[in-house]
Amino acid sequence: MSTRNPYYKWHLIINDDGSTDGTIEYLKNINIVGTEIHIIYNNRKGVHEGTNAILDRINKIKPDYVFKCDDDVIFVKKGWDNAYIDGMNEFGFLCNYQTKWRDAKVKSTTDKCISYSSAYYSQGAFLAFNMDVVNKIGWFDTKSFGFKGYGHIDFAVRACRAGFNNINTLYDIKNSPSFITLQFDDYKPALDSERIVNEFKVDLSEDSKESFKDFILKDRSNLSYIPRSSIFEYKKSELKPKLHMIIHNNHIGGAEYVHFNHAYALRTIGFDIVIWSVGSGYYLDKYLSNNFETHYVPNFFEEKDEFNNFANEVEDGNYIYNCNAYNDKLFEKMSYNKHFYYLTIMHSDVEWIIKYQKEFRFFTHRYIAIHNYIKEDLVNAGVSTDKVNIVNNTLNHDFSFEYYENINLELRRKLKIPKDALVVSYIGRVAKDKNLLNIVDLAETVTKQRKDIYFIIVGGKSDRVEDSNYFKLFEQKLLTLQDNKKIIYLGELLGKELEDFYNVIDVAVNLSPSEGLPITMLEQLGKGIYCIYPQFPAINITLKEFNSKLIPIKQRKDMKNLEYSETEINLYAQHILSLNRECISNFRNENIKLAKNKFSSANLARQLNKSILGLGYKN
Repeated sequence: MSTRNPYYKWHLIINDDGSTDGTIEYLKNINIVGTEIHIIYNNRKGVHEGTNAILDRINKIKPDYVFKCDDDVIFVKKGWDNAYIDGMNEFGFLCNYQTKWRDAKVKSTTDKCISYSSAYYSQGAFLAFNMDVVNKIGWFDTKSFGFKGYGHIDFAVRACRAGFNNINTLYDIKNSPSFITLQFDDYKPALDSERIVNEFKVDLSEDSKESFKDFILKDRSNLSYIPRSSIFEYKKSELKPKLHMIIHNNHIGGAEYVHFNHAYALRTIGFDIVIWSVGSGYYLDKYLSNNFETHYVPNFFEEKDEFNNFANEVEDGNYIYNCNAYNDKLFEKMSYNKHFYYLTIMHSDVEWIIKYQKEFRFFTHRYIAIHNYIKEDLVNAGVSTDKVNIVNNTLNHDFSFEYYENINLELRRKLKIPKDALVVSYIGRVAKDKNLLNIVDLAETVTKQRKDIYFIIVGGKSDRVEDSNYFKLFEQKLLTLQDNKKIIYLGELLGKELEDFYNVIDVAVNLSPSEGLPITMLEQLGKGIYCIYPQFPAINITLKEFNSKLIPIKQRKDMKNLEYSETEINLYAQHILSLNRECISNFRNENIKLAKNKFSSANLARQLNKSILGLGYKN
C-alpha cells in the first residue's frame, strides 16, 4: 500500500481463510491513513469462495476500479495503479502476466497493452477491472470449480466473452513486470499442493487443465454471468432438514446414553431423525421401541452396500450427526458430491481424539462438546471457536428426580443390608479405564475399618478388545475377598432396575483416571446421592455446586499409568470413613432440586436448538 497513489480514495478488502500464524491479530491492529480497511474472516473455504466474499463487499462499496491481488503479489514501485487505470481505458478487464513464471512470446500489442497468451492460459495473481465487469459477469463459479483451480480462468474467459478483453489475445499493460512481480523464492502458501490435492481433491495437473478446456470454452460458449453461490452452502429450507445419526456402538455406556438423549431431544424440536446403528443390543432396541426410523448396519464402515445405501439416502441440505469422534474420512469423501452439514459430538478431550479431529476442522460444520475443556482443546488445536458449541449432558426424558424410601428399604432387605448401614457404590463398566481393581482395593479398605459400611459394585463386562482380560482379573480379585460379605457385586443393572437401585446408595464413588462428565454421576445427583469423584475439570465445574466431595487426583489424558497410587486410594478411603449416614441423608433433597434444574431433557433440547439454529434452514 506504500506504492499506491495517496490521492485516490482506497478501500482495502482482505479475505483471511483460516490463518493460525498471528495474521488475524495483525490485521485487527492494522491502520493505513486514508484507507478504509475491510477484513473478511473465512475458514478454509478456498480461493474461489474467498474471492466471491471480496466481490460481495465490492458490490456494496461500488468502486470505480478494482485490483484483485493474491498474497504473493509484490508491488515494485509507484505508478502501478495509474498504469492499470490508464490501461482500462482500452480494456475493462486486465490480467497481469508474469513471464518469469511462464515463458511466452508476444502475441499482440496495442497502444497501451500487450498479450502473451489466450484467456484460457491466464494467470490469476493480479486482476484489474471496473464495476461494469462485476455487473455483467458476476462471481466466481464455486459450484463448478470448487476450492481452487480453474475459477480465475473461467472468470477471465467470461470477461472476454462479455467484451472486456479478447479470448485469443488476453491483454495486460505493457511493462507490467516493472510494476508488479511475485514472491517466488521464499513464498510459503498456507496449504501446499499436496494438501490441496489430498484434502480438497483439487486436480492441479496440466492434463486436468486441458480437460477443462472444452468445458470452459465450448460447453459454456454462451455463458458470461454467474450468480452468487457457495460450494459449502445449500439453499435454506423452510423446514428443519432430515438428520442422520451414526451410532457406532450399542453397549451400555455413558456415550450411548447421551446419543439416545440427543436423538430424542432433536426430535422434540422438529428434526426428522434417521438412526444408522453399527451395533446391536440395548440401545438399538431402545431406538426401535421409541419409534425412530432405525437401520441396523453392522458392516457400515466397510464402505460397501450398507454405506452406499446410506449415502444414497442423504440428500443435499441434510445433516450427518456422527456420534463418536472417528471415521470422519468416510463422510468427508461423501462431501465431494453432496452438500450436507456435518456435526460431530465430542465426549472426551484425550490427546489422540483432539489430534485426530484437528485433521477435519475445516470439513466439520459443528463440534458438539459436552464441556468447555473439550472446546478449549479443540480451539487450541486450530478449530474455529465459532464451530464448537457446548451442550452439557442431561438425563433421560423419563428420569424421575425423586428419592423413594420404600424402595430403599425393600432392596436393603433383599440384599441383607441393615437399614442404618452406610452404602457406598461404584456404577459403571468393568473396564481398565474405570480402575475397577482399585475400586476393589477401596472396598476392602473401608469395609474392614468400619462395620456399618457396605460396598456394592454394579457394572457389566466391557466388550472392548483392550478390556478382554480385565474382567477376569476383576473376578479373580473379588474371589480373594469372598469371605467379606459386605462387598457385593451385582453385575449389570439397566433401566428401571438401575433407577430403583439408586435409592439404596448413600455414597457414590468413581476412580476413573481420565473421566469427562459421566452420566452415572448426573443420575446419582438426580437421586440426591452424595458423590465422591476425582477433581477433573468438567467434573469439578458440575460437582462443586452440589453437596459432594472432589478428590485431588491427577488426570491421565494420555491414557497411560491408569491405576491409582496407594496414596490416591487412601484419600478416598479417609473421606468415606469420616462420613455419617444421617448427616449426608440431609443433603438429598437439595441435590435433587438442583439436579432437576440442570439435567432435565428440556434443558438439552434448548441447548441443541441454540447450537444448530439456522444451520441449513430458516429460523
